Amino acid sequence: MPPNDGNTLYSQLRHRLIESGDWEQIRIMLNSKLNESGWTDDIRHRSKERARNMDPLSYQTLLEEIRTHAQTSIPLAVKREATTLIRQNLEKHIALFYKMTLAGLTKEYYAKYMEGLKLHCTAMQRTRSSKFLPL
Repeated sequence: MPPNDGNTLYSQLRHRLIESGDWEQIRIMLNSKLNESGWTDDIRHRSKERARNMDPLSYQTLLEEIRTHAQTSIPLAVKREATTLIRQNLEKHIALFYKMTLAGLTKEYYAKYMEGLKLHCTAMQRTRSSKFLPL
């Protein structure tokens, strides 16, 4: 798949997730689970401590330092649950996307088939008519 096709699919799926409310559902679940596990408080505490000790204080530097720890310290159970929910939603939307695509192709194919059939019937009628025309 060319890179543009992947980007297009990603943006279409993201748009569908947002429109359906599934994106918000995933965000709420992830936020809730990270709060329950204490991850959010840990990151907040580490950020405050690092900011107090940083001279000069730099948001970009603080973000870079905290980001690595934040990404690697997400509890495995939370990762698994979030991944499962994301996968379920993506499978649902991909299936819907392909059904719509196939339905569109089927409609297009059917329209072309009917158009071809009409042309064929018209040609047959002309041929039959010309056989019976007097010379």
